[in-house]
Amino acid sequence: MARVAAELREIVGGLDPACVDGRDALGLVRVAADVERLGAAAKALLAQRCVDTGVWKTDRSARVPATTPAEWLADVSGSGIGPAKDALAVSEALSECPRTDAALRSGELSLSTAREVTAAAAIGGESAEQRVLRSATRDGLRGAKDESRRVLATAADAEARAAKIHHHRSRRRWITREGIWNLHLEGPVSLGAEIEACLAPFDDAAWDIAAKQPKHARDTPDAIAFDGLLLMARAARDGAAPTTGKPRGRAKTRPHVVAHVDATSLVSGATAPGERCEIAGVGPVPVAHVRELLGDAMLTILVEDGRDVRTFARPGRKKVTALTHLLDARDTVCTITGCNRAQRLEHDHRVPVSDGGDTAADNLEGLCRPHHRHKTEGWKVADHPDGRRTLDPPPGTRHTAAA
Repeated sequence: MARVAAELREIVGGLDPACVDGRDALGLVRVAADVERLGAAAKALLAQRCVDTGVWKTDRSARVPATTPAEWLADVSGSGIGPAKDALAVSEALSECPRTDAALRSGELSLSTAREVTAAAAIGGESAEQRVLRSATRDGLRGAKDESRRVLATAADAEARAAKIHHHRSRRRWITREGIWNLHLEGPVSLGAEIEACLAPFDDAAWDIAAKQPKHARDTPDAIAFDGLLLMARAARDGAAPTTGKPRGRAKTRPHVVAHVDATSLVSGATAPGERCEIAGVGPVPVAHVRELLGDAMLTILVEDGRDVRTFARPGRKKVTALTHLLDARDTVCTITGCNRAQRLEHDHRVPVSDGGDTAADNLEGLCRPHHRHKTEGWKVADHPDGRRTLDPPPGTRHTAAA
């Protein structure tokens, strides 16, 4: 490993990106990502051995004296305490997760993804490990996180953990030495969803303002989100309501929360493995927790086996409200594989209305604005046997749509 590191150091030291062909650079970025994952896996495995034998305490080359294994590993890695703790937690759990161990050693998984898998396996065992691994293979880190949260939401202690999170909710602010103001919120998913629902119309107003800016000076989505929060704060101060223009592409965000719940879960008040209670665009939560914290005034419940909104269809482009709820709950991110954009998804007709396509769930899909624009320009959505969905360019073009 020391020889490989020395050779890699020499390669990187002499690397001049300007002399590399663009297509070659694309492949080398993936090679470098493989090296990064493999290096992180080796570091985690060997760090656990240092912890097991206690030799980490004798490391005299540490820049900062460490009192815990995580502090030591963070110093060695030049990282924060959080990633160091995650690395040690993963390496410790691998003996009970052979599939994750193999995927990590082969470079298929990053440490961050492996952490989601092992956390779920600790609660749900081998079946949970397989579920999260499948999601990770199909949808990457975001898919692994979503599936891991589903496992945790159906655990026996889900209610106790939710109560603990609610008790320790917090709002903290600080200003960096560079003069940057920061705001950090922590709390239950359901309360976070309520905050986001209240923010939604102000976010729409901020996007309308940004749309009027020249393209070369348009703000980033994060900057627009900041402006949405600022608009809500000013409205609370002045007693004003958000003003938005005519909706474009899709309806404006509704100021309430949509929860997608299995009928049996709704009746029993708890979710069993394989059932769901999820807030659209946010994630899984306990059934009782949603009802207790949100109440019916802010909550729309989409029941999986009740009113079958999947059969709703109508000619033309206009969607009934129940169908819109279903689409928001089903497509929380862009449906193109590898694209994790979740902001302002647009509901696109697979078969265009002009070609006789209905406005029905089976004929609608959530696409982010860039991918929707590509499709409008002639790109084709392809569904692959392994579940992947790609957006392929028209014949004669070499490039592919950015995910």
